[in-house]
Amino acid sequence: MIKVLFFSFSRTSGGAAQAARRISEALKASGSDVDFRAADECGGFAGKRYFLFRLISYALGRIFNFNYRNKVSLNIFNSPITNELLSIKPALVHLHWVNNDAISIEKVSKLTSKHKCIITLHDEWLYCGNEHYAEGRFGLYNKGFDTKISIPFSSIHTFKRKMKYLNKASFEITVPSTWMKSRVEQSVLLAGKTVHVVGNPIPVDIFSPHNSNSLTRRHLGVSDDDFLVLFGAVGGAVNPVKGADLLISALALLDEMLPQSKKNKVKLVAFGGEFDDSSIPHFDIIKVGHINSEESMASLYRLADLTVVPSRAEAFGQVAAESCACGTPVVAFNYSGLKDIIIDNYNGFLAEPFCSKSLAECIAKYISLEKSKVDLMSKNSAEYIKEKFNPAKIASDYNGIYEKLI
Repeated sequence: MIKVLFFSFSRTSGGAAQAARRISEALKASGSDVDFRAADECGGFAGKRYFLFRLISYALGRIFNFNYRNKVSLNIFNSPITNELLSIKPALVHLHWVNNDAISIEKVSKLTSKHKCIITLHDEWLYCGNEHYAEGRFGLYNKGFDTKISIPFSSIHTFKRKMKYLNKASFEITVPSTWMKSRVEQSVLLAGKTVHVVGNPIPVDIFSPHNSNSLTRRHLGVSDDDFLVLFGAVGGAVNPVKGADLLISALALLDEMLPQSKKNKVKLVAFGGEFDDSSIPHFDIIKVGHINSEESMASLYRLADLTVVPSRAEAFGQVAAESCACGTPVVAFNYSGLKDIIIDNYNGFLAEPFCSKSLAECIAKYISLEKSKVDLMSKNSAEYIKEKFNPAKIASDYNGIYEKLI
């Protein structure tokens, strides 16, 4: 039995935490001995002190990266739990999403020198500066920075800290998509590191087209002949990476593409964070807020006719995978980790990256499909996820990596 120490900022808050928890549960079910520690679970005075340090780091990150809209992490402080990581003696340490100052960059280096270590990337932070997604700055991180002077707490400064402490550190990497593998392989910072592609496990016993629904269309105030388009993300429209603005533009164009008889039946169901629907013409918007359980989320996927994931980048694409597992096809952009989940014209449609018109055309194309084609896409969706991302397969993939490493 392999003894593995998992460490993540959280096991409950956010998509990365959910993925880490699911991986640990899959490994436990396969017989591995997994000890999961989460930075945000420290309590008492130490927990309050850590929270204060996180606020300081967050403020510095926003001040010195004010022109970057997405999330940033400096990782200059440590959770009190990191001291335990150095004292425990597992066969290996498996780091997941360790931002929000779960562990400092310097201490990651110390940890990797003391233990055999795997780091799973749930976003692009490890090979960037402070950014969690590189966006247009990826080319800078391919080449590195020649300047010897950098402003403290800036992205260049953090990148240089990573180069100093992590470039020569000994660890292997797993990524949840082939897109991320190519990004890591192009990275100056992670040059020469061994990279494995292992998708995130989807609990197909819950996310399945065959389970009964606790939620009904009547609960949403819609009829059986309405066409429900589902969109949602942590942060909602606040997080530009999730592409809510691109979806809103696409819906405005869709309004012009559909005949009146179909247009009146299309409803948008939005879950998760804030969603500004003030600029969407003619479509009814149903906001269901945050969904608190996997069973309720699966019910919502099964009620929907189509899920749209208009993200500018996804390390994996959890919403897309869960939706497909429930038999609900997905429209997304032909980019990032979503390309491993959506096969064009098989279990959904892939639009030209970041073109709202192309996204609208894909949605319109799906709405216009014959029922037999819709049924086939639904069947393909569920079968593909069950084959590629079921927990037993993912656990087997990880166990194979662990055994070779130790």
